Amino acid sequence: MPILRYGPWAQTNFDITSVTPLNEITDFSNEPPALSGPVNIANIDWPDQNWGVLFKKLRYDVESNIYFYDSGGVAELGDTISFTASEGGGDQIQIFLYYQAVTQFDLQFDWEFKIDPPLPGFSPENFSIGSYRTIEDGVEIDAFDEFGISGSEQITLPASTLGRVFIDVIFSFGAIPEESVEVSFSVPEPE
Repeated sequence: MPILRYGPWAQTNFDITSVTPLNEITDFSNEPPALSGPVNIANIDWPDQNWGVLFKKLRYDVESNIYFYDSGGVAELGDTISFTASEGGGDQIQIFLYYQAVTQFDLQFDWEFKIDPPLPGFSPENFSIGSYRTIEDGVEIDAFDEFGISGSEQITLPASTLGRVFIDVIFSFGAIPEESVEVSFSVPEPE
């Protein structure tokens, strides 16, 4: 399967049937375009662009019943992405990446929710999704077997001229002190 590079960033519609190439985004003072992210080649760097994943933290506003962009950025292979819960909870974390690959490859995600003081009965698994889809079929495939307080998941991604991985974590704690919850994700470098 020959690959013509999309990118360096791309934006797609939900079912990945329409692709718009974007220039690299480096300013995260405003929310990047919806369903956008860096385009990677399997799990290695392009010659002119490091492998990357877009991450965004959204804050829920109870009065308007809307999530608003709070912060974001790009992480590279081996980086850890950390978030601290907003006072009162109601945060959403989104992670996007696009890839191109001529053969299937494995991508591993590690995560941990650090909760201090502990919150009885807290579990993010009811609020989380991790999935991928490819431009070839547009079908969304669940990527995580479980999503608990901490864990590691290796995903085998299929060959694709353009695939998208999306992780969405929504958690609501009610009235909790700021900085009592930290969420971190990492994508280890391949061995």
